Amino acid sequence: MEQEVKSKIEACRKNKSKRLVLRGLQLTEIPAEVFELTHLVELILSRNQLTKIPKEITQLTALENLALGGNKLNGKDSIPALPLNLRSFALDENGLTTIPDAVYSLKHLNTLHLKNNQLSSIPDDFAALSALEDLFASHNRIEVIGKMPIGLRCLYLENNLLRSLGASLKDCNQLRSLKAKLNQIEFLDMVESFPASLERVDLSHNQIEEVKGFQSDAELWSLDLSNNQIKSLVFPEEAVSGLSSIDLSRNRF
Repeated sequence: MEQEVKSKIEACRKNKSKRLVLRGLQLTEIPAEVFELTHLVELILSRNQLTKIPKEITQLTALENLALGGNKLNGKDSIPALPLNLRSFALDENGLTTIPDAVYSLKHLNTLHLKNNQLSSIPDDFAALSALEDLFASHNRIEVIGKMPIGLRCLYLENNLLRSLGASLKDCNQLRSLKAKLNQIEFLDMVESFPASLERVDLSHNQIEEVKGFQSDAELWSLDLSNNQIKSLVFPEEAVSGLSSIDLSRNRF
């Protein structure tokens, strides 16, 4: 295994490859030679045994895509710093209970993967990620979401513990897709919670009993409210005419 790692690093150095894949090699630390590959644009370190990312990773100033999913990076100081040019960052399946502070310094970040962790909230600090467009945070224990970046386009929150969406998404006027099925949401105010830009919403398999409000200028065309506790629902005629797909099955009508 050690020889395989060395061979991959040496080939990347020799060929000036922009991509280095060290996935599933039982690494407990990142080899120091990796930090000399300053031409790297993509570094895949998923499915290893990493417990800490050294600050030397900031030497990879050209790095745009960093994948660290499936490691053990759940300590408070596991990730003290990150390359500031990152566009895509994956931290899936690390047992995270909080989001590392270093993430909030990534002003160019477009895509963030946080699936299958132990997160209980998404804090207001997320609003500082001004370039963030896609957030994948399904299969956590999230109860509360704070203010989101206004440029967010896709938000995935399936299988969490949310009871409400509140107004945290209201200013996200670029948001197109929201998936939050398999939560514990009980009440939905579509005017209060949804920006008019939303096109696709999946809130199936929640505990929704009441749905309130609908924006006449909404771009929504797909709405899934199946497997909830809704007893009655009345949408304005102009709202229904704009919906090409609506699923209200397995409610309490």
